[in-house]
Amino acid sequence: MIDKKNIHKLFCLHYSEMIHLAKTLLYDDEEAEDAVQDVFARLIESDILPADDKAKAYLMTAVRNGCINRIKQKTLAEQFRELYSLDAVSDWQHAEQRMTN
Repeated sequence: MIDKKNIHKLFCLHYSEMIHLAKTLLYDDEEAEDAVQDVFARLIESDILPADDKAKAYLMTAVRNGCINRIKQKTLAEQFRELYSLDAVSDWQHAEQRMTN
């Protein structure tokens, strides 16, 4: 298991830059905090720490990729909602036409 002191050290050193990147990409403070938290959660679960000279690059890349995945998921959800709402409107219009005929 990874030593919590090492994770805490990484957190203290890189959190501000990570959160800044996430907020820049997501435009949402809560989503940004979740994205950064996910990176550290996955890091703890993986049981492997990046080398000291590569830690910043690793963490920033992980945040960027996590944010991109969140944006893709959000985009797909928005597309689904749009299609669903269009179907609901057309169903409502058909029902209204039947009632008037």
